[in-house]
Amino acid sequence: PQVRSSIAGNFINSIREDSSNNIWIGNENGIDRYHRTTNSFTHFGVDRDNGTKENTYCVLLGFITPTDLWFLDTKTKAVRSLNIATGATSFISGLNATHAFLYKTNPGQTVHIWSTYDKGTIHQVYKEKKLIKEETLFNGKNMPEFEVIHVMQQDDSTVWLSANKGLVKLDPSTNNYKVFNSWRDQTVRELRYVVIGDHSQLWVGTGPDGIYTF
Repeated sequence: PQVRSSIAGNFINSIREDSSNNIWIGNENGIDRYHRTTNSFTHFGVDRDNGTKENTYCVLLGFITPTDLWFLDTKTKAVRSLNIATGATSFISGLNATHAFLYKTNPGQTVHIWSTYDKGTIHQVYKEKKLIKEETLFNGKNMPEFEVIHVMQQDDSTVWLSANKGLVKLDPSTNNYKVFNSWRDQTVRELRYVVIGDHSQLWVGTGPDGIYTF
């Protein structure tokens, strides 16, 4: 803590890399940029309305432009932006969540944000930094109730949700979905993470039962 060039927090929740190969790290005290050449860090707090900067729990979501890093400020439950050129942060929209994932369409005109670790998932859609749509899915009302732990949007028509009751394939344009939760007559449970591998194959990590391919 006495070294100003050290990282500001030890609880690391997210890591992103910018177009200049700088590493950005979200932690319990804000956001830090890692400098490869000097093996040091620069710290960024969150701007508040009273003109101060606050060190608070921030989850990095992704780069909207080469200089515009969106993140989740969990204290105020808001999506904010960090201008990495100036160090200033600004409010984008409210989001009642403590963790989320971001998907940007090509060429980046539309941004999707999906919350996790809540009952269901909050899905937000942005265009030109303006919130144009928000809905809550899998919260037990119009859909079954799932605890959603991870979300990976593959493209405009396919989203994969890792949930306590299986792997969910969702079309966000129609909200049609299908749940996959069995392997050799055994229940696949507590899915935690999914990533696309080669040959149209998903790798699926679970809590108690190891790794599956799909």
